Amino acid sequence: MNNFFYKILLVIVGFILIWFITYKYRQDKPMVQKEEKQEIHKQITELKTELDQKKLKQGMVASMLAGAFGDAMGRVTEFIPSIEKIFQDYYPVGITSVNDFLSRDWVGVPEKLQKKHIAPYTDDTRMAKLVLNVLLEAQKNKWDRNRTMVELARVFVDDMHDMTYGWAASFRAPGNATRQGVKKLENLMQGVEEISELKTDWWQVGHPDAGGSGTVMRAHPFGLVFFNNPAKAEKWAVEHAKLTHGHPMALAAPAAMAVGIAYALQGKDPVFIIDQMIMTAQKYDMTTAEKMRQAYALAQEAKPKFAQFRRVRGGYEALANLDFRKFHDYVFTKFQGWAADDAIAATVYIFALTPDDVRQAIYLGVHTPGDSDSIASMVGALVGAYTKEELPAELIEKLEDADELRASAEEIITY
Repeated sequence: MNNFFYKILLVIVGFILIWFITYKYRQDKPMVQKEEKQEIHKQITELKTELDQKKLKQGMVASMLAGAFGDAMGRVTEFIPSIEKIFQDYYPVGITSVNDFLSRDWVGVPEKLQKKHIAPYTDDTRMAKLVLNVLLEAQKNKWDRNRTMVELARVFVDDMHDMTYGWAASFRAPGNATRQGVKKLENLMQGVEEISELKTDWWQVGHPDAGGSGTVMRAHPFGLVFFNNPAKAEKWAVEHAKLTHGHPMALAAPAAMAVGIAYALQGKDPVFIIDQMIMTAQKYDMTTAEKMRQAYALAQEAKPKFAQFRRVRGGYEALANLDFRKFHDYVFTKFQGWAADDAIAATVYIFALTPDDVRQAIYLGVHTPGDSDSIASMVGALVGAYTKEELPAELIEKLEDADELRASAEEIITY
């Protein structure tokens, strides 16, 4: 009998144990599933972040290199008075690479670049490169606005005295307002042991009538470095403009450019980007904003004409068409780019016309009868940031300082 009860007891205990284990499993299982889901979500988030970071880095590199390439190609067409003359001189397709350069395009270029057939850029990219490097130092050392502008003043002055490769070298064709502004900075700095002895904002020496494109051509690094803070990109781009220029248009244009680059890098829609650029410019100069609106309207008018052509060697077929070329000539006679407001308007026009093709955008900018290097550089930087697609390697390997520009652009993401 005792043995019987003992067996019954074992069965009961067994059932209790089974019930307890099953209950415990049911209680633990949701926790296990939750932890598994959290881990999977974490891995997906990390992967997405890694992909986003990679894409951002690609955009930063693409922007800096496309800006420099457009500058280098536009350097040789800058002072040619008409599109017709450009195609006469560079028959039959104009300028598509360094292989299209004529012997006159190498005059004054350092022998080191000539021998290797490396396309030199102008003061546009040289100063943009200086700006980017200073901004990287500012991020690294957590400099404020004033400390950063002081450093920009210093490097602009130092580089001016490098007459072989500096921004003021004759083959880079530097602008007069920039020269005058930097010389003022140098005069203020002479005899001063500590820059801190100077009053705050001492570097705001730009002449109130100076409204050339010298500020906007070097503004895209602000949008790249502060891509996640367009308001800061705008403000710092404006402050840096005051180092050499003081006219409202010379403040409005770099502000718009910096904001446009930031939103392009974020992947915003081109219409949104242009709208934000115009709204930003309007804060500083209504005339600049109005020209940008006109440029956008002209791009809408040009789109049906432009869309009928296939892309042949970077847009040549469109410009080979007399009807489209006439319209193109009209636009860039209106917005020649020498002044900051015209330069940013010209950039808006090309970006609105072809935001998805950086090589084609640069080609259109190069073949203009005005400040071709600045226009091609600016639109290259903007479309490059938007598409995040690099130009072909065979073009980049023949571009001055390509490796340095790439390395600096890649460094941005670390901060």
